[in-house]
Formats: sequence, C-alpha cells, structure tokens
Amino acid sequence: GKKLPFLARIPFMNASVAYNTHGRRPSHRDAGGVRECIEGRFMNHAATTGRAAAAKGRGQDSAKELLQQLPVALGGYRPGHNDTAPGPKQRGEAQRQAPRGPSHEPPWMQQNRRGARADVAVVPPWAQDTFTMPFPRKREGEAHRKRHQSLPEEAIRPKIGDTTLFGAPRAQDHPNPAQAHQHTPHLPKARDGTAVAFVSKAAEPNSQYRAYMEDKYCIIDPFMDGELGNETWAFFAVYDGHGGVLAAEHCEAELHKVLASELRHALKSAPKRPSSPLRDEVVAEALTRTFQKADDQLRQVGAWRFGCTATVALVRRLPQGMRVHVANVGDSRAVTVDGSGGSTRLSVDHRPTDAAEARRIREEGGFVTMGRVSGELAVSRALGDLLLKNSGLSCKPSVRAHDAKRDLALVLASDGLWDFAEEKEVAKVVVSCSRNGLDHVAHRLVQEAQRTGSMDNITCLVIFM
Repeated sequence: GKKLPFLARIPFMNASVAYNTHGRRPSHRDAGGVRECIEGRFMNHAATTGRAAAAKGRGQDSAKELLQQLPVALGGYRPGHNDTAPGPKQRGEAQRQAPRGPSHEPPWMQQNRRGARADVAVVPPWAQDTFTMPFPRKREGEAHRKRHQSLPEEAIRPKIGDTTLFGAPRAQDHPNPAQAHQHTPHLPKARDGTAVAFVSKAAEPNSQYRAYMEDKYCIIDPFMDGELGNETWAFFAVYDGHGGVLAAEHCEAELHKVLASELRHALKSAPKRPSSPLRDEVVAEALTRTFQKADDQLRQVGAWRFGCTATVALVRRLPQGMRVHVANVGDSRAVTVDGSGGSTRLSVDHRPTDAAEARRIREEGGFVTMGRVSGELAVSRALGDLLLKNSGLSCKPSVRAHDAKRDLALVLASDGLWDFAEEKEVAKVVVSCSRNGLDHVAHRLVQEAQRTGSMDNITCLVIFM
C-alpha cells in the first residue's frame, strides 16, 4: 500500500513490468540496475507463463522461448544463456550492432560518453520512454563560483579592527603595522590631490543564498573635472536591482552621464557663489530631472517588470569645506559619520509600510497589500517597474543637501547591509576601523552584516572626505 516515490511502468508482452529507484531520480548510471530489474521481472514472468503452459500440457519449452526473446541490446546478456554480467567487450559489440535511437533522445542515449556505461546507449524500444524524462543538472562547481564571485576589488580582506558590529571586541593586529595608517585611495588621481575623497568599497553577492548579483555601484572622482570653476565634484552611486540586474546595469552606465548634462545646463544660470542656497536648489532640480530621464530611458529598453533603487551622492569640495548632495529612490541609504561616532541619515527609506508613502500611493490610484505596492513591490519609489507606475510607484527622488565640514565619512549601502545593522553601530565600526587603514572598512561592514544574518546582495561604499 506504500506509494513508490518513482514508478515507471513498462509494457512488455501484454504484461506490466515495474521498477523503483528507491526515492532517487533515475539517471544514466541507474541503467544497469534497471536492466537487472527488467531481467528479473522478465524471468519471473517467463517462469509463471511456463508453469501455466506446462499445466496445459505444452511442457516447459514455452518458458525457454520467452527467455530467448529478451533483447540482445541489454548488453548481450540473455537469461538462461549465461549467468554472468556482460563484460566491456560484450557491451561494446551490442552497442555497435544496435540501431541508433530517435533524434528526440538525449545525447547520452545517442552516443557513448566518457565515464558512462556503454550499455546505457542501447535501450530496447519498449523501454525508451523510461529514459527520455528530463533530469536536473547539477551546478558546475567552478563555473558557478566564477559567475557568482565578488566584484573585482583592489583591497584584500584581512581581519583587522578591534570592534565587532554586535559582539565582543576583537584584538587582531594589522598584517603590516607600518602601513596601518597609510591611505590607499580608490583612484590614482587621489594620490596627487585632484580627487575629492578616499573610497573603501565592497560588493558581496552572498551566493550561498542569492543566485545572482543584482547590486551595482558607480564611482567617478573627479566628476566633470575642470567644468565647474574652482569647485571639485565627485559622483558616487549604489543601485539595487530587483527582477533582474538589467535596470541596475543601465543606471550604472548611463545615469551619471545624464546628470552631467543636466548640471552643465543648470549651473550656467546659477549664482557663482558656491555656498549660495539657490545653488543647492539648482543641484536638487538637476538631480530630480536626472532620475526622471533615467526612468524614461528604462521605458525605452522595456523595463516593465524589473527595476532598481538608486542612491546618488554628489560630493563638492569647497574652499570652506565639503558639501554633500544626496538623492535617492528606494531603501538603499546614505549616512554620514562624524569623528565621535555620531551618524546622520541623508536619504529616505521609500517603503509602502510608511504611512505617508501609503497615503500617497492611494491618492495616485494604487493600493498597498501585504506591505507591497499592488501586492508586488516592497519599495514605493524606484526606477523602472513601468507596469506599476500608474499604481502609485514613483521615480521622484528625495533630495537633501548637507554640510559635511565635521564629518569623517559618508556610507552608501544597499539594504543588504542596513536591514541587519543599525546606523550607530555602523558609525562605530567606521570610526574604529579607520584607525587601522581606510581600505578595509567596507569589507568589515559587509562581513559583519553576513555574520548577523544578511542573505541579500550587499554593496557598500565608505567615502572618507
């Protein structure tokens, strides 16, 4: 009465022969066991038929005739003819004599493969349906690792620092104490002082839990070099894709180009004083138009069911200090860290669970169910996802300008970090690890997020200003 996990019924001479693989999916390596099972069932069937024939006075010759009908294709072995399993020579002869299978058969049935049994390639016609079912392919180890490996980075990942994110202090030493306080910048231009900031970066696909890396980032420092008078600008962005990586890849390649064009046009009529409030408004308007145009570009490439969040930071070096402009849609954050370990969030988490965002979605004709826009998307603002644009999903960014004179760093990261790390704890790690060198701070944050349970893609930029 127990239901077999895998049961195949093979019609043979008006009888029904069954075999079971004991809970495993059949493969070409099971063919030998299938052959033995079929032979045993055939012999039982032949013996039963022979006994019935003998009872009717026909003698045992009928059983012998049935045994002779077992196909030679089963490796040259005939029950009653020899009692040993076929050797390689017998199987090879049977394979050469047997006709090739139909074109719809899988390759391993049509030709011999290295490492596979030769008798597998020769299957009798009445058993061919048994082996034409699809079998799951195992992931290729090396190819899988190469496809999901971390993005190429310049820094190594030593275990340094004296503080964990949510645990007891650590006491590892820097691998080279003489270099512990040396800055290794992201770009060569930072060495001669033409760049705005030093950047520690890390991108982790978390391939144990995620099949694909959908996060992207962009660093351009200096940005629009020589086009903005005595100001030096830098561009940093983190894009977190959903429904695929195409939207994030498009923004990584194109959004900064659109922003450069918008800034050139907007700053022609802006006040010449860099610290003017009106100049901040002009930059904010340029960022807003950039996000709208990026969304229009995604419409042209057909981003109907995929999109991305975007968090963009423009860092300006002024004579009196640094100034940061942040624009974002979605839930990737931008947080500043000061030298004492304090933090300030410059971005806004756009989620349907927020009361203001839920009200806006309803006013625009959409609805929120199960904490998602139309029951589908877990962020209330994003680039792409055009099918939801008439259901309350917006591409209008939240924009903020911030005076960063007293700040140590700006942290841009996807939700793979922020969902498992409080901002004050991140600030604590940034301040502590920066004393041992700036390169490895982002790696340390990513490692701690993984340790505390993050199963999402994680991308982190720590921009020391």
